[in-house]
Amino acid sequence: MNTKRCFAVILLLFMVLTVMPVTASAAAKASGNCGVDVQWSLDAGVLKISGTGAMANYKNSTYGAAPWYAYRNEITEVVISDGVTNIGAYAFYNCVKLTKVTIGKDVESIGNSAFSACLELKQLTLPNKLKQIDGLAFAVTGLTGIRIPASVEMIDPTAFMNCDNFKSITVDSKNTVYSSDSKGILFN
Repeated sequence: MNTKRCFAVILLLFMVLTVMPVTASAAAKASGNCGVDVQWSLDAGVLKISGTGAMANYKNSTYGAAPWYAYRNEITEVVISDGVTNIGAYAFYNCVKLTKVTIGKDVESIGNSAFSACLELKQLTLPNKLKQIDGLAFAVTGLTGIRIPASVEMIDPTAFMNCDNFKSITVDSKNTVYSSDSKGILFN
């Protein structure tokens, strides 16, 4: 009887120890806060920003950089959920493998250098509530063009600086501040 009990305990321990790595790998690789009521999580190259309100602003170095900066070479996709109202300065700076960005419908501003140096970023859609695009927001990216929504009231002149593949800007015809011509040139 003691042999059976001992065998059962060993079998139970073996089962528990083999299940633990599976449950640990199901969790996000890294996560935390990136604003008062805004959180982030990174899993399999996808960085998700969720919650309500504004993201924090960051700097372009390891001192004051975004909390996911150490993983910047692994990030291939960013998903910003509805409820997030701004994209912080330097939020995704130098995420060199970033190819896909989904911006939630509630984002109203994109901070300085938010996507700067994201060399593989070729396209993205700006939300219809967007009002402001700050300096260098998309500088040195792989963007080929962009559609500016009617809601945009301010675009810093350096927002798309050094985008070598940039071909044109299309502005929604209902925008009262900016317009573009048939050649894709931006006017204000």
